[in-house]
Amino acid sequence: MFDGLAHGACGIIPGPALCGVFVHIFKLYDAGRVDEAKSWFYRTLPFLVFALENLELFILMEKRVLVRREVIASDRLREPTLRLDAAYQQQAEELVANVLKLIAELPRTPLA
Repeated sequence: MFDGLAHGACGIIPGPALCGVFVHIFKLYDAGRVDEAKSWFYRTLPFLVFALENLELFILMEKRVLVRREVIASDRLREPTLRLDAAYQQQAEELVANVLKLIAELPRTPLA
């Protein structure tokens, strides 16, 4: 992300669950607060690394965040669906909880 920004990129295409976080990162970056922007981005990495292991897993993780934020009603996937064992279920829930904490920290007002 930051390599692209340094070379003139004007955005990225995140999943919908983290749009607000990425908007905040871009605003920090544009305001010259690059270290803060990187800090926010690095906090998303555990979620992104796990979710991007598999496209179906990414969709499931995005949906789980959106369900917990009450944006959508269900994280159901169409068949065939990925089946997570108990250890992956626990890891997924911990990562969703971490992302929700990050989202809760977003400022309510735009950066100056």
